[in-house]
Amino acid sequence: MVPQSLLSWRNQHRPFKTNWGVLIPWLHSFQLSSVFAFQLDFLVFCSATTSKISRERE
Repeated sequence: MVPQSLLSWRNQHRPFKTNWGVLIPWLHSFQLSSVFAFQLDFLVFCSATTSKISRERE
């Protein structure tokens, strides 16, 4: 689900350009860094689980 603030931000800044100099401060201002941290934790958890399963199979 896309936040309403994101839609209004896109409408104000058309055409929407992926410019990291603009995007990174914008992401931090909306505190999406916690979302990325959660995804990173999830990836680490998945890789750890996968390696554990592969070790049990040996």
